[in-house]
Amino acid sequence: MHDDGFKGYRVKIFYNHDCLPIKVQLIDRETNKWKTVVTYSYPHITAKQYEKNWEKYRKEVKKGYYED
Repeated sequence: MHDDGFKGYRVKIFYNHDCLPIKVQLIDRETNKWKTVVTYSYPHITAKQYEKNWEKYRKEVKKGYYED
């Protein structure tokens, strides 16, 4: 993996309790130290809030705000 001049050859991926990736680390060949390349966060919302967001999205699609 090459990103911004970083060349790593070993990868560590950390997961949360929902089996979603939260952090990716590569080991640098020159320094032999782990470097965090990417971090992810997942907002925790309730099922009720999810349903509300879904209904809002559905209404916007029906009104034609989004194209296929």
